[in-house]
Parts: sequence; structure tokens; C-alpha cells
Amino acid sequence: MRQLIGFLSLFMLGYSHSQGQEKCPRPDEIAPCQCRTRGPSIQVRCTNSMIERITEALTNIRKNVDSIDVLILEDNTILNLPSRAFGSINVNRLFIKNNRLHSIDRNAFAGIEDFITELYIKEPNLKNFPLESVDYLHKLEVFSIENSKIIDIPRIAGLSNLKLFKLDGSNVRNLNSQSLQNLPTLKYLHVSRSNIRRIEVGLLESLHSLALANFSDNAISWIHPRAFSYSHYLTEINLKGNAISDAGIIGRAMGYVQSLEHLDISHNLLTEVKQGSFSQIPQLRYIDLSYNSIYELGKRSFVNLKSLKIINLSRNRIERFMSDAFVDSSNIEKLFLNRNKIQSLSDINFLMDTLPRLRYLELSENEIRDIPFGVFRSYPKLERLFLSGNQISQISTEGLADMPSLSELDLSHNKLNVDQTASPIFNLENLKILK
Repeated sequence: MRQLIGFLSLFMLGYSHSQGQEKCPRPDEIAPCQCRTRGPSIQVRCTNSMIERITEALTNIRKNVDSIDVLILEDNTILNLPSRAFGSINVNRLFIKNNRLHSIDRNAFAGIEDFITELYIKEPNLKNFPLESVDYLHKLEVFSIENSKIIDIPRIAGLSNLKLFKLDGSNVRNLNSQSLQNLPTLKYLHVSRSNIRRIEVGLLESLHSLALANFSDNAISWIHPRAFSYSHYLTEINLKGNAISDAGIIGRAMGYVQSLEHLDISHNLLTEVKQGSFSQIPQLRYIDLSYNSIYELGKRSFVNLKSLKIINLSRNRIERFMSDAFVDSSNIEKLFLNRNKIQSLSDINFLMDTLPRLRYLELSENEIRDIPFGVFRSYPKLERLFLSGNQISQISTEGLADMPSLSELDLSHNKLNVDQTASPIFNLENLKILK
């Protein structure tokens, strides 16, 4: 997701006066639009008006300005974006936002196809967006549609320069592989907050440059085992907020993605992680399983994840897990188990035999009652331990012994008395933060 910030930060563009201000026409000639310069670039913003007046203003701008870097249409009353709405003005980046827009003519962008490289649309009432409305914008590199009511994805097949496509918030239910064909440079695909139910085979087949696929907050319950079979450069997949109940379907589908490092399947319907669910993704470095309903980690749940560094299992219903749940995943450094139903730390003790490199352990807001003798003896590299919000009333002598690397310990919001926090139990030579 980080890569998207650079593109979408353009929504926050400011306007500033500079020495090139004289390039803009007089304000009375281009009202209701405003023209500003930003360095050598011209930026135009049109607000609180009708399309007829905006079209007239753009015509006057074109007579005086060779090209516009940014054109923003915001908070106008434009129910329909008509054919050739922008004439043949040379515009690089176009923002259409909150104009009460209901429909877009199939030729609305005709005339600017040789210039436009980025198109951003955010229209909550937009329903009618013809499939062929953008497939002739051959220079388009970024195409984003947010908060609309469209039911079909506009056809972007063949846009050979497209690097980012974002559909965030829509009524789209089906992903048509034909819409995503012949996109050799597409790196970032976001289809989120829609009603997608399935990811079918062939959907991403021709997206050979794809690095990030975001299908978060849909209704996906099934993924074809070969849905990602040609995604050789895919490093991050986001499936947060769907209806996936079997972790195995994810593992099988991702087995073809040899470059996958980041996997988010939080906020789904998982109740368990079966043996070897992710064993076909050995290069995985981060996995987020938070906000599910997982109650148990069985044998070899995370087997063969030799590259895994961080695993988030917070906000589940985990009561216990087998000692070999993380076998062959010995490089894990951060483990989040907060907000579960863990009562005993005995399982944690056994767990450390397979996680010798663990540096960060989050166990806050469970149901832990005590810290037994020597329970953390096998944690030589642990630096940060969080146990706040439990029911701990007793810490056995040397319950926190042999933790030479521990620098932060959080025992706040438990049932400990003041005397215990001052006892030799806390004789931790490198401890810097104690709560």
C-alpha cells in the first residue's frame, strides 16, 4: 500500500503564486475557474458551477495556455459529463470530485486522449460509466474511481502505459478477465470496498508486472487455485475484510507466487489454521491473521515458513496452540497474540523452542493469571514483552529470569501489588521501560 501514497497525494495539491503567474489568463476571463502556477506548471480548479460555464472557461484558458498540468472539477453541479467535455485542451492530470455526477458519456474524454496521463474520479452518485469510456486514453498511467455506484469495471484492456488502477467503493460484483488484458506495465491493482465474490482463473493472467493486488473489503469466499499462477512479480496481496473461511484456499492459490512477501487476510471468517495451510509460500515475510475467529493453532500450522518475520494473530479466540505450530518458521521476530483467550503461559514456554529469534511478543488483553517459575527462560533474544490487561496477580520467583535482552516490559492493568513490582523478580539488567 505504501507505493500508492505517491500517486494519491496529488489530491492534496496546494496552490501557490510564483514568477510564472502571468501565464494564467485574467480571472474574469476564466470564471468560475481559478488558475494558479506551481513552478513552471499551470493548475486550474473549477468549483460551484455548471458544465456549460466550465467548458467556456476552459476554451478561454486554451487560447492563452499551451498545457495544464492539473485540472480539478470539484463541488459543481454536473449531472452528466457530456461528449468532448474538455474539448482538446492539453491536460496532464484530471480530478473529478463531488460534482453530483450520475453519468459519463462514452466520449466524454475524447479530445484529450493524446495528453492525459492520470485520471481520478470520486463521485458518490455515479452509476452510468460506459465500458468503453477510457479504453482509448492510450497515455493513461493512473486511473482511480472512488465511492461510486457503478456495477461494471470500465474496460482498461490495452492501456499499455497504465501503472495503477484503483476501484475503491462500488457495486461491482464480478471481475471480468477481459477487462484486465494486455496491461504490460500495471504494477498496482486495487479493487476494494465492492461486492466481489470470487477470484477466478485467468483474471491476472496477463498482468506480468503486477507487484501489489488489493482485494480488501469485498465479499470474496473462494479463490481459484490457479488465479495467481502468472503473477511472478507479485510481492503483496491484501484480502482483508472478505468472507474467507478456509486458509487452505489461500495457500494453494498463492503457491504459484514465488515472490510473495506480504499477505493480509485479517477481518475474515477463519476459525482455524490447519496443518500446512501456508507451506506453499515459503518466501512469505509478513502475514496478518488478526480479527478472525481462530480458536486454536494446530500442529504445523505455519510449517515451512523459513522467511517469515512477523505474524499477527491478535483479536482472535485462541485459547491454546500446539508446541510445533511454528516448526520450520524459526526466523519469526515479532508475534502478536494480544486480545485472545490465552489463560496459561505454559504453551508460550514450549513455543520458544521453535522461535529462538523472537524479539517482540505481544500478549496483552488475554486471560493470563500468573507467570510461573522460569516460563521465559528460553527467550534469550526477547527485547519487548507486553502482558498488560490480563488478570496476573502473582509472579513466581525467577518468573522473569534469564531474559538478558529484555528492554521493555508492560505489566500494567493487572492485579499485581506494589511490593511485587519492586521485588527481585524484576532483576533484569537491560530493562529500560517497566509499566
